[in-house]
Amino acid sequence: MDLQLQDRVVMVVGATGGIGSAIAEAFAAEGAQLALVGRDQQKLDALAAKLGPRNLSHRTFTCDLLDAEQPQAVVRAAEAHFGRLDAVVLAAGNARRGSLDEVSDADFESTLQVKLLGPIRLVRAALPGMRERKLGRIVMVGGLNGRNPTGQAVVGGAVNAGAANVCRQLAKANAAHGITVNVVDPHYTRTRRWEQRLDELQERHGISREEASARASAVMPIKRPVEPQEIADVVVFLASPRTAAVNGTIIPVDGGSSEGLY
Repeated sequence: MDLQLQDRVVMVVGATGGIGSAIAEAFAAEGAQLALVGRDQQKLDALAAKLGPRNLSHRTFTCDLLDAEQPQAVVRAAEAHFGRLDAVVLAAGNARRGSLDEVSDADFESTLQVKLLGPIRLVRAALPGMRERKLGRIVMVGGLNGRNPTGQAVVGGAVNAGAANVCRQLAKANAAHGITVNVVDPHYTRTRRWEQRLDELQERHGISREEASARASAVMPIKRPVEPQEIADVVVFLASPRTAAVNGTIIPVDGGSSEGLY
């Protein structure tokens, strides 16, 4: 299937993370022009170099979502360079894992900025241009804990639930302008955070790496973590012109881990 993404301009926020970099690579493979956004210029440069052989039509932009002024500025800079933004993918994240007794107000404040207020500021800045062109795709990478509370992800769960609510409201408010807004909810994914989880299990229980991986994977119906590429494939599809009627959805990419019918 031709996803019609050749030369589309896509901003990937959180592009240097495990999921974000897989998303950037998937868009590059489809021929999209990329605005790669992250906090660390060195990591952005490394990602750009990796994508170079496949796609030279990209540019890096540094942005700290903890700074209220930077999201709008980075959208304006990308629009000035590319002339437009056809899609914005929000893949940044920083939630600390833990129960309510284990996390602080500062943990909530930080994640609110990175996963909710920062994305709101980015989308607010990008929407006028999308409305004018009657075309836009916004995709947020959330988290399964937003719909399935575990007791050990109180920060991420609360913020992801709020972000999903905002996305559903944006979807309805902007549908008539040719803009779709959707959320992808991963569960355990083979990224740096997965490796950190295995480290914690090893330390807590005094077990081997193989046993830690088996225990962590046991909660997944597919008995393994989700691969970043599997999330990227869904994100790229949702950001394509092919999905004009897919709007306001929250799609789990979790190997069947979701509870409930919806």
